[in-house]
Amino acid sequence: MTSPSLAAADKSEKRDRRRHQCRQSQKSFRLKKKNEFKALVANVASLEAEVAVLRTRIHHAAQCIPLPIVLAVQPSYDGGPPVKVVRTFLALFRSQLAYVDIQGYDSAKIRSSARQRGFFVSAARAHLRYNGEVGIENMLSEWQRYSDCFASVCMEALRYSVIKTDDGAVVTAETQLHLKPSFPIARVKYSIDLYVLIGQMLVARSTMVWGFDNEDFVISIGCSSGLALAVVELVTTLDMAVADLMHVRAKDNAAGLLTTTCNYE
Repeated sequence: MTSPSLAAADKSEKRDRRRHQCRQSQKSFRLKKKNEFKALVANVASLEAEVAVLRTRIHHAAQCIPLPIVLAVQPSYDGGPPVKVVRTFLALFRSQLAYVDIQGYDSAKIRSSARQRGFFVSAARAHLRYNGEVGIENMLSEWQRYSDCFASVCMEALRYSVIKTDDGAVVTAETQLHLKPSFPIARVKYSIDLYVLIGQMLVARSTMVWGFDNEDFVISIGCSSGLALAVVELVTTLDMAVADLMHVRAKDNAAGLLTTTCNYE
């Protein structure tokens, strides 16, 4: 028979051995899970890198392949990053409609102008060409001058077209402008009195041509608007309305004169 002290020592030794085995088992389990997680992260990173390479290859292939062939294989092709840039630009104009009355570019509107400036800084080259001007700041100053002529400006896209060249994509966006003049615009250019345009709504068609380089950064923007035609049409409509009112007034005056003459007789 063993003495009580030996039995207690043996029991304590077995308990310590079980604790040690338990700690070793937990340690190996945590190490195994940690290694599995590292392997999973490495596998995901490798797959993401492969996907990025494939997307880059697809993008370069789409630039080299004629657009009709791309549309025949993938009818849902939306023009790729260049068209997305143009849509983002137009969305910056539309997103302000619910908050402010003045659209376009206004440096006094700190938040909206910062969004527009940040968009072009990230999407365009510093030497961006815009209607003969070079540089983003010069383009924004032109927009500031343009926006100051109107009480409200709204631009909406009608259709897009994409032409792929060896130097990069060219996106043509046909837009419709809703303009409300705040004071007579281009008074020297037109021989009509444009004070009648204040408070009226001009609806003009505009064609914007965006040029991109091979890395899908904007390098040029051209814009031709039918503002003169919209002004002439609106003034013609107003003149016709005034003429109709004058004709009705003349008829009313003649009828009143005839009634007075008949009563006098």
